[in-house]
Amino acid sequence: LPCLRVMEDGGVLAIILPEIEPVEVLKDLIALEIGLGEINSIRRLSCLLPKKLKHLKEVGERLKFSNELSRNLRKLQYLDQNINSSMNDIAIKHALYNYGYLTLRDQLVLKSKIKDLEGVNRICRIAKNMVPPEFNIRGNDLIERGYESNQKLGHALSYLENLWLESDFMISKEELLRFLD
Repeated sequence: LPCLRVMEDGGVLAIILPEIEPVEVLKDLIALEIGLGEINSIRRLSCLLPKKLKHLKEVGERLKFSNELSRNLRKLQYLDQNINSSMNDIAIKHALYNYGYLTLRDQLVLKSKIKDLEGVNRICRIAKNMVPPEFNIRGNDLIERGYESNQKLGHALSYLENLWLESDFMISKEELLRFLD
């Protein structure tokens, strides 16, 4: 943080990243990362950038990021309001399904404060050991039931996936397919 302050005071950061927030926004994040024992530079950059930045792709290009790094940065710019340090197991499962472990962890850390360290550690422990649910209905399953490979098939798959998500992953494949009868 001291180096960034010097760069900010000297105007260097404004040349490299004119869109960033004041570096003080990193204070809580750095304390939380130290408490977790893991530091992540993309997460820190995401913290410095205004949320919902329209020109995020340009930032990645200007900094010569790989496509993967740019994708990771984009994933952290739109924080899911349901991710927080008091999530229950079902909410963790939904977040794992939607984002995967790394994005869940990074979003959780970005949204938390040092006082949330215990909750963040708890969720990370649970999520790391949890197998993300897998939606196991494919287009071929619907084609076998008479659907043609077109927009209706996509709508039917989305409908079934939404039912499955709303049931907290409890409806079996066979039960879901019966919804189409």
